[in-house]
Amino acid sequence: GGNEGIGFAIPIDMFMFVATQLIDTGKVSRAFLGVNLDSKFGPAMAAELGLPRPTGARVNGITAGSPAEAAKLQLGDVILQFNGATVEDDGHLVTLVSLTPVGKAVPVVVFRNRTAITIEVTLADRSKFKPHN
Repeated sequence: GGNEGIGFAIPIDMFMFVATQLIDTGKVSRAFLGVNLDSKFGPAMAAELGLPRPTGARVNGITAGSPAEAAKLQLGDVILQFNGATVEDDGHLVTLVSLTPVGKAVPVVVFRNRTAITIEVTLADRSKFKPHN
């Protein structure tokens, strides 16, 4: 029965987002963008694409009928900014999306064909999409 040195931390922003939803509506809704991300995206691929540094999250799949598809995100796009925040990596993008209210339209800056462009995406409710198997 000793302490094994294992701890779990929940970011306060996530806690407050979930708590507020539970208080206001009695349930938690998670936003959904509808992209699969390339976990192998790193410095070499960033340089090959023409990015000055390895930042962002590279799209390697788009869910049919998703907000990403509706906004015309494309395979190979690198998401550099989401709703005004610079995207550090895949995990950071997932956190940014999950802290955004369902139905909110947000600007997304993507790097495509060696150019940064801004696309507006309206996030959907994750529960409306079947999980990937």
